[in-house]
Amino acid sequence: MFEKLFRKKEPDSQLISVIEYPKNYTFETYFKIETGLWKRTDLITICEKNTGESNLNNLILKHLNYSKCVKEKNIDFKEMYENYKKLTSHSSIKKQMKDSKSVQIFRNDQHIIFTPTKNGGTSGHNRGYTEIAERKIIIDKNSENLASCLLMGFKECE
Repeated sequence: MFEKLFRKKEPDSQLISVIEYPKNYTFETYFKIETGLWKRTDLITICEKNTGESNLNNLILKHLNYSKCVKEKNIDFKEMYENYKKLTSHSSIKKQMKDSKSVQIFRNDQHIIFTPTKNGGTSGHNRGYTEIAERKIIIDKNSENLASCLLMGFKECE
Protein backbone atom coordinates (compact mmCIF):
# COMPACT_ATOMS: atom_id res chain seq x y z
CA MET A 1 0.00 0.00 0.00
CA PHE A 2 2.77 2.45 0.88
CA GLU A 3 4.51 1.70 -2.42
CA LYS A 4 1.54 3.15 -4.29
CA LEU A 5 1.35 6.21 -2.04
CA PHE A 6 5.01 7.11 -2.29
CA ARG A 7 5.78 5.86 -5.78
CA LYS A 8 7.17 8.61 -7.97
CA LYS A 9 4.53 9.61 -10.48
CA GLU A 10 5.62 9.03 -14.05
CA PRO A 11 5.59 12.27 -16.04
CA ASP A 12 2.63 12.64 -18.34
CA SER A 13 3.38 12.08 -22.00
CA GLN A 14 1.30 12.00 -25.12
CA LEU A 15 1.83 10.61 -28.61
CA ILE A 16 0.13 11.20 -31.93
CA SER A 17 1.09 10.68 -35.53
CA VAL A 18 0.15 12.72 -38.54
CA ILE A 19 0.13 10.96 -41.88
CA GLU A 20 0.41 12.96 -45.07
CA TYR A 21 -1.35 11.53 -48.12
CA PRO A 22 -1.45 13.21 -51.54
CA LYS A 23 -4.79 14.95 -50.77
CA ASN A 24 -5.11 15.04 -46.96
CA TYR A 25 -3.64 14.65 -43.49
CA THR A 26 -4.76 12.00 -41.01
CA PHE A 27 -4.23 12.78 -37.32
CA GLU A 28 -4.01 9.64 -35.15
CA THR A 29 -4.12 9.50 -31.36
CA TYR A 30 -2.24 6.86 -29.36
CA PHE A 31 -2.97 5.50 -25.88
CA LYS A 32 -0.13 4.34 -23.64
CA ILE A 33 -0.90 1.02 -21.95
CA GLU A 34 0.43 -0.26 -18.62
CA THR A 35 3.39 -2.04 -20.24
CA GLY A 36 4.65 1.24 -21.67
CA LEU A 37 3.70 0.41 -25.26
CA TRP A 38 1.66 2.85 -27.34
CA LYS A 39 -1.42 1.65 -29.26
CA ARG A 40 -3.21 3.47 -32.06
CA THR A 41 -6.83 4.39 -31.36
CA ASP A 42 -9.78 5.27 -33.54
CA LEU A 43 -9.60 8.90 -32.38
CA ILE A 44 -8.68 10.38 -35.75
CA THR A 45 -9.23 13.52 -37.78
CA ILE A 46 -8.88 13.74 -41.54
CA CYS A 47 -8.43 17.20 -43.06
CA GLU A 48 -7.62 18.56 -46.49
CA LYS A 49 -4.02 19.51 -47.19
CA ASN A 50 -5.00 23.11 -47.91
CA THR A 51 -6.04 23.64 -44.29
CA GLY A 52 -4.33 26.60 -42.65
CA GLU A 53 -1.51 26.51 -40.11
CA SER A 54 -3.86 27.71 -37.38
CA ASN A 55 -6.11 24.69 -37.94
CA LEU A 56 -3.09 22.36 -38.02
CA ASN A 57 -1.90 23.82 -34.68
CA ASN A 58 -5.36 23.23 -33.18
CA LEU A 59 -5.54 19.65 -34.47
CA ILE A 60 -2.09 18.80 -33.10
CA LEU A 61 -3.03 20.10 -29.64
CA LYS A 62 -6.47 18.46 -29.74
CA HIS A 63 -5.01 15.03 -30.47
CA LEU A 64 -2.16 15.39 -27.98
CA ASN A 65 -4.79 16.20 -25.36
CA TYR A 66 -6.73 13.02 -26.30
CA SER A 67 -3.64 10.85 -25.77
CA LYS A 68 -3.49 9.23 -22.31
CA CYS A 69 -2.45 6.22 -20.24
CA VAL A 70 -5.04 3.43 -20.06
CA LYS A 71 -5.47 -0.08 -18.71
CA GLU A 72 -5.42 -2.36 -21.75
CA LYS A 73 -8.06 -4.68 -20.31
CA ASN A 74 -10.53 -1.75 -20.31
CA ILE A 75 -10.01 -0.89 -24.00
CA ASP A 76 -10.92 -3.05 -27.01
CA PHE A 77 -8.08 -2.17 -29.39
CA LYS A 78 -9.20 -4.73 -31.99
CA GLU A 79 -12.55 -2.96 -32.26
CA MET A 80 -10.74 0.39 -32.45
CA TYR A 81 -8.62 -0.90 -35.35
CA GLU A 82 -11.74 -2.03 -37.23
CA ASN A 83 -13.31 1.40 -36.63
CA TYR A 84 -10.08 3.04 -37.81
CA LYS A 85 -10.24 1.18 -41.13
CA LYS A 86 -13.87 2.26 -41.65
CA LEU A 87 -13.19 5.90 -40.76
CA THR A 88 -10.16 6.23 -43.02
CA SER A 89 -11.47 4.10 -45.92
CA HIS A 90 -8.11 2.31 -45.86
CA SER A 91 -9.20 -1.30 -45.65
CA SER A 92 -5.68 -2.71 -45.51
CA ILE A 93 -2.23 -1.83 -44.23
CA LYS A 94 -1.04 -1.68 -47.85
CA LYS A 95 -3.58 1.05 -48.62
CA GLN A 96 -2.64 2.90 -45.42
CA MET A 97 1.05 2.94 -46.37
CA LYS A 98 0.70 3.78 -50.08
CA ASP A 99 2.04 7.25 -50.99
CA SER A 100 2.22 8.34 -47.36
CA LYS A 101 4.61 10.10 -45.01
CA SER A 102 4.31 10.00 -41.23
CA VAL A 103 5.54 12.32 -38.50
CA GLN A 104 5.25 11.23 -34.87
CA ILE A 105 4.62 13.96 -32.33
CA PHE A 106 5.53 13.25 -28.71
CA ARG A 107 4.88 15.64 -25.83
CA ASN A 108 6.30 15.36 -22.33
CA ASP A 109 6.51 17.82 -19.44
CA GLN A 110 9.24 19.87 -21.17
CA HIS A 111 9.23 19.36 -24.94
CA ILE A 112 7.29 18.54 -28.06
CA ILE A 113 9.29 16.29 -30.37
CA PHE A 114 8.50 15.87 -34.08
CA THR A 115 10.05 12.71 -35.50
CA PRO A 116 10.03 12.13 -39.28
CA THR A 117 9.86 8.56 -40.53
CA LYS A 118 10.88 6.43 -43.46
CA ASN A 119 8.06 4.57 -45.21
CA GLY A 120 9.30 1.01 -45.71
CA GLY A 121 6.10 -0.28 -47.27
CA THR A 122 4.30 -3.42 -46.11
CA SER A 123 6.83 -6.16 -46.72
CA GLY A 124 10.48 -6.89 -46.24
CA HIS A 125 12.92 -6.23 -43.44
CA ASN A 126 12.29 -2.45 -43.24
CA ARG A 127 8.49 -2.51 -43.49
CA GLY A 128 6.35 0.05 -41.71
CA TYR A 129 7.31 3.53 -40.61
CA THR A 130 10.79 3.74 -39.11
CA GLU A 131 11.89 6.75 -37.07
CA ILE A 132 14.64 8.92 -38.49
CA ALA A 133 15.98 9.86 -35.05
CA GLU A 134 18.77 12.14 -36.29
CA ARG A 135 16.19 14.43 -37.94
CA LYS A 136 14.04 15.03 -34.83
CA ILE A 137 12.74 18.55 -34.30
CA ILE A 138 12.60 19.40 -30.59
CA ILE A 139 10.79 22.49 -29.32
CA ASP A 140 9.59 23.83 -25.98
CA LYS A 141 6.21 22.37 -24.96
CA ASN A 142 4.70 25.88 -24.89
CA SER A 143 5.85 26.76 -28.40
CA GLU A 144 3.20 27.97 -30.83
CA ASN A 145 4.82 27.05 -34.16
CA LEU A 146 3.57 23.46 -34.18
CA ALA A 147 2.28 23.49 -37.77
CA SER A 148 5.57 24.74 -39.20
CA CYS A 149 7.46 22.00 -37.29
CA LEU A 150 5.03 19.40 -38.64
CA LEU A 151 5.51 20.61 -42.21
CA MET A 152 9.33 20.62 -41.74
CA GLY A 153 9.01 17.07 -40.42
CA PHE A 154 7.24 15.95 -43.59
CA LYS A 155 10.09 17.42 -45.67
CA GLU A 156 12.52 15.21 -43.68
CA CYS A 157 10.54 12.00 -44.32
CA GLU A 158 11.72 9.40 -46.79
